[in-house]
Amino acid sequence: MISDRRFAYFEAAASESFVISRRLIVALFIFILFLTSALTAVDGAFQGRIADPPPGAKPSPGWIFVQGHNHIARRVDVTHARVVMAEDASAGNRCHDGGVACLTVGTEVRITASQDSAGEWHARVIEILELAKGLQNSTEREFTER
Repeated sequence: MISDRRFAYFEAAASESFVISRRLIVALFIFILFLTSALTAVDGAFQGRIADPPPGAKPSPGWIFVQGHNHIARRVDVTHARVVMAEDASAGNRCHDGGVACLTVGTEVRITASQDSAGEWHARVIEILELAKGLQNSTEREFTER
């Protein structure tokens, strides 16, 4: 009889500690999940035309301003970005210089970037959708002269 009581007591204590440890593990997992998601950068994609810097902002090397269709300008770091042409761009609408040389005012782009904690955008991929009119004509002439 005494051994049955001891067994029941130890069984209850073991099941309580199991429940507590299981809750602790779940809470710790959720905490780590939220912590890692808060520390990671926010990724996003947006589209617009490359614009001149707004009044009062001085141009910085490696940074461009992209004005969206809603007329809001975003400052974007392009130093580490991969610049590609859109698949549907015609041969006359391609920039043959490649890279950041194609990123001139008036060029329409789609940018995939991450936003840091200060709100600055850092581009990973810049897809050129349509070249600026002046650049379009000059590359067209270069393409036909070759």
